[in-house]
Amino acid sequence: MVEINQVSGENFHPDVTLDTELNAHTGSTANPHAVTKQQVGLGNVENVAQSSHSGDTSNPHGVTPSQISAVTEAAFNSHTGDKTNPHVVTKAQLGCVDGSGAANLIALWSAALALTSNANLYYDGTHFRVGNVGGGNYMEVESDGTVEFVGNATVWDDLRIVPGAFDFAGSSDPTLSTWQPGGVGTTFRIYEFNTNDEVFFTCQIPHTYKLGTDLMAHIHWTPRDRGVIESAKTVAWKLDYSIADINEVFPSSSTLDLTDTCSGTDDYHEMTSSVTLDGSSLSGVSAMIVCRLYRDGGDTWANNGAGELPVLLEFDFHYQIDTVGSRQELSK
Repeated sequence: MVEINQVSGENFHPDVTLDTELNAHTGSTANPHAVTKQQVGLGNVENVAQSSHSGDTSNPHGVTPSQISAVTEAAFNSHTGDKTNPHVVTKAQLGCVDGSGAANLIALWSAALALTSNANLYYDGTHFRVGNVGGGNYMEVESDGTVEFVGNATVWDDLRIVPGAFDFAGSSDPTLSTWQPGGVGTTFRIYEFNTNDEVFFTCQIPHTYKLGTDLMAHIHWTPRDRGVIESAKTVAWKLDYSIADINEVFPSSSTLDLTDTCSGTDDYHEMTSSVTLDGSSLSGVSAMIVCRLYRDGGDTWANNGAGELPVLLEFDFHYQIDTVGSRQELSK
């Protein structure tokens, strides 16, 4: 029989209750029963002390937010720049059909446009449009590769007639004169026009021309060193012309008045205001224009001696372009 004073393994004192002894035993963290790590399933855990920083929130290594941000940003950029399909997206998810070639490309492009919801892009399997598509101003690439500019996307260019292309009638011809801009350096050879001097030329409208639009005629000229002297004086440039499409009849000539006023500066590059040549009747490529360009009488240019006359640098038509060439040899 066990005596009551043997319960605690020590002498039992009447002034210490059994509850006190029991509570002291169960609350002990000194492993009074000598339990081993094997007994609690930790036999493979080495007896290594934990880091002294465990639970430490004082940032003992001094890591900064920018360092964390740099690492995070680098990882993000690496992922977004990964072209190896890290998310394993399939062609079915993109709406592509089986096989390869144009059908897949069309489906892929359509899917991409649907994802972007970009109002400035359009593709229907035949026409690809870029620009203000909804507003009717865009560049279009057709199924055969033809490029077209629609609405305000049309562009302008020069149809140039340089003096070297002029034909001379043999009388009332402009004179090949001299010009030394600034009074020093090279002396250039240019044509000066006296009253009633005239030249002739023909030109063909390019295949890039937007059918039915107007041509804007203008002249580049200079007063040479007479700009100050002839300030506010006029030069009565005129153009007689006739224009016709292929297989059409040339009509009687019309006249454009390109009269211009001297700006009052020596050696100035003058350009007349553009005057409209009606192109509404032009419906095919390679229309031809026959022209007579001349200085008419009645202007106010004061001095008409040799070396004092206005000089013509070039004649141009500005015209609109809506295609890169024509689709066919003789049709847009």
